[in-house]
Amino acid sequence: SVVFAGDPPPLMLHKRMLEHLRKRGIGVWVMGVNDERKAQVVLEAGATGLVSDNVPMLSKWYEQNAQNFKTVYA
Repeated sequence: SVVFAGDPPPLMLHKRMLEHLRKRGIGVWVMGVNDERKAQVVLEAGATGLVSDNVPMLSKWYEQNAQNFKTVYA
């Protein structure tokens, strides 16, 4: 797996880059996703998962976007 923390460069969260990694069996996790905008970018890019310190925000955001997830690990 690859883990990005903080605010990775846009190229690292480009949808084609993540597709390339997933095809090779490499998961991509993004840490420090503490606002809804970043969570949406990570979801749209196709990351394997995200890690957040802001559980209330993430719970609310997930409820609004649950249809876009395949699996949830809590």
